[in-house]
Amino acid sequence: MDIQNLINNEVSKVEESNNIDYSHLNDTNQEFLEFKSNIKIWLKMDDDIKTLQNALREIKKKKEEMTPKILGFMKHNDLRHLETNDGKIQYKSSYVTKPLNKKMIINRLGDFFKDSEKGNEVAQFIMENREKEEKIRLTRTMKRK
Repeated sequence: MDIQNLINNEVSKVEESNNIDYSHLNDTNQEFLEFKSNIKIWLKMDDDIKTLQNALREIKKKKEEMTPKILGFMKHNDLRHLETNDGKIQYKSSYVTKPLNKKMIINRLGDFFKDSEKGNEVAQFIMENREKEEKIRLTRTMKRK
């Protein structure tokens, strides 16, 4: 099914359900032709992104499999850095702070107030009064094969 038929089918469904006239959406409307062209380009780019993401996922998987071997060798041989043609590879160790989650917040506030009920109440207040932000995006859903 080509893009025009696909759009016509969708437009017909919407027209029937909403009683709205979309007759201006045809090949005589320059803006509509541009829209169709943009859709074709967008779909092609979306397909290209998926292909590249799959390739990138495979490369990252292989890199993740090699990393512990390299780190093990470097640790065993007390190598802290390796010079390469374009820089260096370093063996580094660091500590990171774990992300906040509801359970941890409730526990820590309970410890702070020395009252788990008060900690739970304050955590609930925080969780219920967080700012919300609307994000608008275009998504594509693929038919199952």
